[in-house]
Amino acid sequence: MNKEAVIMGTKRDAYVEKLNGHLVAWNGEIDEFQAKADKAKADVQAEFRKQVEEMKAKRQALEGKMADLKNASEEAWEDVKNGVDVARQILG
Repeated sequence: MNKEAVIMGTKRDAYVEKLNGHLVAWNGEIDEFQAKADKAKADVQAEFRKQVEEMKAKRQALEGKMADLKNASEEAWEDVKNGVDVARQILG
């Protein structure tokens, strides 16, 4: 492996680690939102649950993009990273 590939791999690993930190934070937010939904009155509870499901779907989409990023070649990871950035902004 050449020096450039090592640097790109290191950047990718750092980026994936950063995204993992965001996912942990978002998981906490989803859990908090779920707890609020559980305590809400019945008429509001349905809306909370809908929002929780939307948040989980977006998180799952980001996790899929992260898997793509981890599996991307050294040459392609920057393009995949751009797609992950968009997904992360949606969760944002």
